[in-house]
Amino acid sequence: MSGGLRISGGQGTNGMGANLRVVGTGDSVYNTSSVVWGASSVDLHVIELSWLSWAHFYRPNASMAYAQTMEVNITMGYWTFYKGYGAASDQSLKGDAQDANTQDCLDMLRQVSAKTYRRLDLPEGEGERLGFIAQDIEATCPNAWANLVGTTPYKWAGNGNGGDIRTLDYARMVVPLWQSCKNMLMRIEQLEQRLEQLS
Repeated sequence: MSGGLRISGGQGTNGMGANLRVVGTGDSVYNTSSVVWGASSVDLHVIELSWLSWAHFYRPNASMAYAQTMEVNITMGYWTFYKGYGAASDQSLKGDAQDANTQDCLDMLRQVSAKTYRRLDLPEGEGERLGFIAQDIEATCPNAWANLVGTTPYKWAGNGNGGDIRTLDYARMVVPLWQSCKNMLMRIEQLEQRLEQLS
């Protein structure tokens, strides 16, 4: 379905199913079935997810502002999170953890510039953006940073015929910036200490 989106349910806890409803279409899914809806149905969808029963649900309800947590705008291509989201980052999931190489972080900061650009896959006048070029980041990435840049299929892909495009994890870009800031903070504190000794 052109402009559509598919969401699949999954097995819930204790062997019971996960329920999903798309408010505005009347569609629902249970367990491993799926629901598909298109941009032509409604522009703004509210998604309800529940585990075990509808008595225990995660519900972004547009009619109750205090309960609204997430919505999907298919036409504009945005997911909006009103209360934030978290990535799995527990210590138990990460072996051989060590400090990122500060020099690698500084090299990326020196070599990569933020860009303003026009998104070619959006209508004229709607695609002015600020950001990075994924290939610029990839060119400065050590192999250990492979999770910064990825690949996904996209039907537009530069010519409308489809193909793979590069993706960038903007949230993870904070990490090399953080490490660079720590280095600069250390240098500033050292300079301040020297000035104090001279005064």
